[in-house]
Amino acid sequence: MGGISKQRASKACNRCRAKKSRCSGGYPCSKCKSSDAPCIFGYPNESKRKVFSEHYVRTLETQQFKLVAGLQTMYFLLLATNSWPGKKLPERKGNPLVHDLLDRLGLLETGKNGTDHEGSGRRRGRIRHISECH
Repeated sequence: MGGISKQRASKACNRCRAKKSRCSGGYPCSKCKSSDAPCIFGYPNESKRKVFSEHYVRTLETQQFKLVAGLQTMYFLLLATNSWPGKKLPERKGNPLVHDLLDRLGLLETGKNGTDHEGSGRRRGRIRHISECH
């Protein structure tokens, strides 16, 4: 082939690719949604990959856990006072998925025609800054 290698189009999200599991390809994919994990599509660029310390990663994971817990607590408080916009969200293991919470609050946005910003046709959300919502 003349030494030129073709880069295959990414069909699986990064998490499914790392776990070597079949990805549904939607946004979020079914496995990421059921795990309430971030679903990211893209080509990993090994040469530019940053290495973060274990302490930094643990700090980010702890912060994310606390933010998710706080968001879910606020959801249940709003639900209890009938202040939640719309119907009750489906729950998994007793809690709504973060993606569903952000979507209901209008904090996710997609590109034109419901696709991502790269135009691959996959539906992908971007968390909007709170100032963009008002």
